[in-house]
Amino acid sequence: EEEGEERDANSTNDDEKISYPWTSYHTFTMICLRICGDLLFVLPMIFDEELRVGSLASLQTFSYVNICRFIGTFLSIFWSPFNMKWFSDNSQNITVVYAGFGGLFAVSFGLCFFLNTPPYIIALQSVIYLLYGVSYSIYNSGTLATAMQHSRPEAQGTLLSLLSMSWSLSSGLYVVCAYLIKRHPSLPFITFGALLMAFAGLIHATYNFPVQATPNVHNLYQHLNLRQVINVIKDDFYCIVFAISFFVGVASGANLTVLGSPFLHDLYGLDVTLVGWALMVIFVGELSSNLYMVACIEKQGFFATAALGMVLKITAAVCLLAISLFRDATFGSNLVVALCTLFVVFFAWELVFVSLLAAVNHAVDIKEQNVNHENSARSHKRLVFMIQFVAISAAKPIGVWFASEVWRHNSGLFDVGLFYLANTLVASVLYCIYYLKVMKHNARVTALDTDSERSPLI
Repeated sequence: EEEGEERDANSTNDDEKISYPWTSYHTFTMICLRICGDLLFVLPMIFDEELRVGSLASLQTFSYVNICRFIGTFLSIFWSPFNMKWFSDNSQNITVVYAGFGGLFAVSFGLCFFLNTPPYIIALQSVIYLLYGVSYSIYNSGTLATAMQHSRPEAQGTLLSLLSMSWSLSSGLYVVCAYLIKRHPSLPFITFGALLMAFAGLIHATYNFPVQATPNVHNLYQHLNLRQVINVIKDDFYCIVFAISFFVGVASGANLTVLGSPFLHDLYGLDVTLVGWALMVIFVGELSSNLYMVACIEKQGFFATAALGMVLKITAAVCLLAISLFRDATFGSNLVVALCTLFVVFFAWELVFVSLLAAVNHAVDIKEQNVNHENSARSHKRLVFMIQFVAISAAKPIGVWFASEVWRHNSGLFDVGLFYLANTLVASVLYCIYYLKVMKHNARVTALDTDSERSPLI
C-alpha cells in the first residue's frame, strides 16, 4: 500500500510539472478559424438556389458541387499517411497549412462565378470544392487535436464543447452571406476564404507551443491499412454505430439540400435577403441544441438524448409531409409552421449527432480496456472516429443526389419528407438494437466481475 501511495504521489508531481500553455486566446482564435471553415463548407448547400443561378446551372447540375464536397471529406482519410510523413503528426502545423489551402480553394471557388462558360464553371467548382472538402476535414480535426494536446485534461470536455459550437455560430452569419450573395455570388467565398487564410496565418505567427517528440509506436498514420479498418467495422459494437451514422447522414444530406433556400424560395417566395433572415432559425435551433446538450447530456445519458432527437426528427418529417399534402391550406402555406419545422429539424440533428459521438466514445472505452499501450489506445480511438466521420460523409451525397433528383419548383417536398422519415426510422431501430446490446454487455460485466475497474457503457 505504501508503494502504491508513493507511485500515486510521484504521478501527481509529474502532472503538476507538465505545462499546459492553452489559454482563452487560443480558444478564441481556433473558434474563429473553425467558424469561417464551417460556413464555407455549408454555403453551397444552404444557398444553392441563388448560387446555382450565379453558376448558370440547374439545381440538379449544381448538386455535383455538394456531392464532390462530401467525397473530398471521404478522401481525406487516405491523405493521413502523407501528413505523418511531412508534418511528423504535428497538429498545429497541419491545421495552419490545410486551413490556408482551404481559404485559397474557397477564394478560387468564388472567382469561378466570373466565368461565362456554364459547363466549365460547374466542373471547375466541383473539383475545387472536392479539394476544399479534403482540406476542411484535415484542418477541422487538426484544431481539435491541437487543443487536446496543449490543454489541461480536466478542461478538455468544456474545450471540446466550445470548439464544437463553431458550426452553430457559423449559421448566425447566414444573414451576412445573404446580403453578400445579393451583391454578387462570389463575395461570401472571397470574404470568408480570405479570413480563413488570415486566421491560419495568425495562428502560425502567435502560437508558440513546445514541440513534442513523436514516440516510436504503432501509430495510426504510419500503419493505417485495410485490415485494421475491416476489423473495426466488423466489431459487433462499432458496426451498429457506423450503420446508424450512415442512415443519419443520408437523411441529413437530403434535408440540407432542400430545407434551405429551395424550400423557402420556391414554396414561400422569399428573396435571398429574407431567406438569410429566415435561416436564422437554423442558428437558433442548433445553438439551443448545443446548450441543451451541455446542460443535460451528463445527467440524462446519451441514449436518452438520442431518443429525444430521433422523436423530434420523426416529428419534423411528419410536419414536412403535412406541409406538402396541405400546401393550399392554411397549415401548408403558413411560413411560421415552416420555420418551426426547420427549428425542430436542426435542433434534432445536433442532438443525434453529438449523441452519436458520445456513443462511439463509450464503445471505444470498452474496447480500449484490452489495449495496454496508451498510444495504441489513442490511435485506435482516432481510427474509430475517423471511420464514423467517413460513414456520415459517404452517406450525405446519397441524400443530396436523391433530393436534387426529386425536387422541382414547388414540388418534391413529399418525396423528400418520406425519404427523410424512412432513413430516420431505420436509424431509430438500429439505435434500439444498440441500446439492448449495451445493456446486455453491462449485465454480463456486472455478473462476471462486480469489483472490476471496467466502467459500464451507460
